[in-house]
Amino acid sequence: MKYLRNTLLMILAVALIMPSPLVLAEGASGATQESKVDDAQTADNSLKSTEEVKNPVVDKEQIDSNSSSQSSENPETPTENSSTNSPSENLATNESLKSEPNPESDPPKIDNPDGRTEENAPILISKISQDKKYVEIYNPTNQNVNLAGWKIEYYAGSGTKTVGKIFKDEVILANGFLVLSNNKALADTIKFDANLRLSQGDGSVVLFRSDGSVADTVGWGNNSKSAGSPIKGGVKIVWRCFIDGNIIDSKNNSTDFLSSKGSDSQEIVPYL
Repeated sequence: MKYLRNTLLMILAVALIMPSPLVLAEGASGATQESKVDDAQTADNSLKSTEEVKNPVVDKEQIDSNSSSQSSENPETPTENSSTNSPSENLATNESLKSEPNPESDPPKIDNPDGRTEENAPILISKISQDKKYVEIYNPTNQNVNLAGWKIEYYAGSGTKTVGKIFKDEVILANGFLVLSNNKALADTIKFDANLRLSQGDGSVVLFRSDGSVADTVGWGNNSKSAGSPIKGGVKIVWRCFIDGNIIDSKNNSTDFLSSKGSDSQEIVPYL
């Protein structure tokens, strides 16, 4: 009896000390689940690591592919950039163009060896044709003269004034002549700004310099402006005398000029 009691006590003690099979099974199941979770997390982390390693390569290849595609779509871009001049080169080119003369825009320089200016050049009226309606002027100097600002006026016997010509950029050559007329039958003439109704009875032609001073005055007939005494009226042409190739200018129209009431065969040619 005593032995049986001791045996039961030992079985009870063992039962109390040892866990039940259910607890052992739950523990084993929990451990298995935790192991599975750890394994799943490890596998997931491994997959992510693999993708992170692969992604940069894919991005680089994609970038290289995009760059290659862009350069193939715009093949002329490098050429255009390489042909564009730098700002300093453009500036040098502009300065070079500025320093080069432009024959179309730059006016010809007038030879002026004697220092004579256009304001006091002694240009003279050498011939007037009241019949053919032209005025001839002569440059007795050895230099070209720019007539810019000079003008020719005609005064009728009644005092009526007509501005026949205001010169702009015309140049009269050294020892040369200029003929002004609107007569279409005369070639190589400069056109008047306004027609001069040159009267055969009386009248005056005055040549003004650019500063307003009078370079020459030629008058014929009565009631006319003239240098000294006027030329007799009723003429078709008057011309200034030349002696040994030198033009006469004594400031007296009646002695410096010859005249004709008939036709003249020396049109636009100075009288010698």
